[in-house]
Amino acid sequence: MVLILLLRKGLIGMTKLRPRGRDSRTSLLNFGRHLVYAEGEKTEPNYVNEIKGLIAKKYQKNPNDIDVIIASEGGKSTIQLFDFAKKDIKKRIKNNETINHVWLFFDKDDFKIDNFKKTIENIEKMNNSEKTNDEGFKYDNKTLISWHACFSNEAFELWYCLYFNYLESQLTRKDYEEILNKKLSPDKYNKNNINNHELLLKHNGKLDNAIKNAKKLFKINGIINPSTKVFEFIEYFKAYMG
Repeated sequence: MVLILLLRKGLIGMTKLRPRGRDSRTSLLNFGRHLVYAEGEKTEPNYVNEIKGLIAKKYQKNPNDIDVIIASEGGKSTIQLFDFAKKDIKKRIKNNETINHVWLFFDKDDFKIDNFKKTIENIEKMNNSEKTNDEGFKYDNKTLISWHACFSNEAFELWYCLYFNYLESQLTRKDYEEILNKKLSPDKYNKNNINNHELLLKHNGKLDNAIKNAKKLFKINGIINPSTKVFEFIEYFKAYMG
């Protein structure tokens, strides 16, 4: 299944915080509409939903202000996920929907590295503008949508581990889960949890650590294991989380 998260334009009010790339030094602007496509059925969608809930809670918004749509096709591979997203966006644009950002969440896992690399390249090619928008992102000249590849190599659990420590060894999903179980003891890691972010914080994990460690890994490794670009999504919304 592919999860599409729609963050409606107009959700956020004014505050004294300032997100990265915004012109205003005294307020947060409405962040527009975001579609998040996830290759996984539970781990990534649950995490995004939790972050979405934190934003809604902070700004005292009804949860219905943020829509979640589960698609019935796509997501069987990284390339199929991209193809599905591209097709779906085209249909939505034709229906005059407003979309500002598209985020694709997917893992390397057992998929071939060539397919994994090709998917990232395809996503990046969607941003064919030579300039950046007011938020500092490149975008599609025709639709003005910014596309983001929120990949993880080897698995999304790497992002969770980076809440605690910087890791540079090439590990598997099972290895990451073992690390998390030690960090979260006596609690246990479960990818199906709907509050893993809260659980990580409970055991002294820090979101700032995850961002810093992930950016360091990406700078050194690019898309090679270990690496994740989930930090781009979180860094965008962190100011709205409080």
